Amino acid sequence: LALSLSFMRPPIEPALIWWTTHGLEKIRPFDRRPDNAAQTVKISAARNEFEPFQVALRAEGRDIESVDVEVTELRGKGGATIPANSASIYLERYINLAAASSDEGATGEWPDALIPRVDRYFNEKRSALPVKLVHDRTQPVWIDIYVPVSAKPGIYQGQIRVSSGGTSSVTIPLELEVWNFQLPSTSSLPTTFGFSGNTAVRAHRGKYTSDDDIGAVTSLYQKAALLHRMTLDTSA
Repeated sequence: LALSLSFMRPPIEPALIWWTTHGLEKIRPFDRRPDNAAQTVKISAARNEFEPFQVALRAEGRDIESVDVEVTELRGKGGATIPANSASIYLERYINLAAASSDEGATGEWPDALIPRVDRYFNEKRSALPVKLVHDRTQPVWIDIYVPVSAKPGIYQGQIRVSSGGTSSVTIPLELEVWNFQLPSTSSLPTTFGFSGNTAVRAHRGKYTSDDDIGAVTSLYQKAALLHRMTLDTSA
C-alpha cells in the first residue's frame, strides 16, 4: 500500500529562487542565494549614462522551462517616463576554464558572454530568452538601463518581470534615481581596449569571410565601445 501511495503523489513543483546584485559580482552556476540577498533593485545614474545590475535565477526541485525576463517602463513624478526599450537584457553564458586566469581566479565555469534578448543595434530578437533553467544551477541575467538625455531628474519606479511559459512568476521592484547632470558622450579620460576585427569575424563566422565583413563587425564593436566611453585599439 505504501508503495502504491508513493506513485500517487503529485510531482514536486519547481521552486524559482532569485536575488539581485550589482554589476561587479561574478555569479557562478553553483552559487546559492546569500542570506542577505537583495530582493529589489535600486540604482542611480546621470543622464546619458548606462547603469547595470544583475538578476540571478535558480531552479530547485526540477528544471523550469521557458523562463523570460522583461523590464517595464519607468515612471517618475509629473508624468515623466523612461521607456521600456531603454533597458537591454542579456543572458550570461559561462565559459569553463581549465586553468585559472590569475592568482586571484579559479578553474571552472565563469560568466563571460552576454547574449542579448533584443539586439540593440539591429533591434532583432535573439535566441537568448526564454531559457530553460536547469535544476540546481544558477543563471544570471545582466540588465543595462540607459538614461536618455531628455530624462528629468528624480526617482523613477518600474518592475522586472520574470515569467515561465508566458505566466508571470516573479515581479521585482526597480527604482532608478536620475541625477541632475549629464555625462558627455565622449570620455574626457583616455581609455583603450585591444580589439582584432579579423579575430572577431572568425569567432562570429567560424572562419575568415571577407575584408568587408571585418570592416562591418569592427564598426559595430566600435559603436558599442564608444557608447560606453571606450576606444578600441584595432591595431592588434
